[in-house]
Amino acid sequence: MNYLSELPKPSALAILTDRERDVLAQLAERKQYKEIADELFMSIDTVRTHVRNIYSKLNVHRRSEAEVIFRGG
Repeated sequence: MNYLSELPKPSALAILTDRERDVLAQLAERKQYKEIADELFMSIDTVRTHVRNIYSKLNVHRRSEAEVIFRGG
């Protein structure tokens, strides 16, 4: 029996910063960058930077792919 295979796998979201997780949660609610910026009190450019970092860390290329990971699928 391989005990390592029974260990829980770390969440892919664990590699994101708290702020990146905040932005990803807003993306998953289908909000536009301007809405996210207003709600999280940041500029649209900062939202874009966070989204770029999220995509890179999660190794995805689209919002829909990031949403699947966020929702645990």
